[in-house]
Amino acid sequence: MIRRGKARGQIQDDADEDILIDLVSGAYFYYLTFTPEKLSTEDWLKKTMKILATGVKT
Repeated sequence: MIRRGKARGQIQDDADEDILIDLVSGAYFYYLTFTPEKLSTEDWLKKTMKILATGVKT
């Protein structure tokens, strides 16, 4: 998914794929473990990707 985003120009070429994966998976683990209010996985991912894209989007 990250490579496709890079190929389409949606993610910077120099963005580290492993770090992006760690950021999302770590944030999701934290959310599941410590947040009492639960969103669906899809809703959580949409919100997270919107926030993350602001920093890595070209």
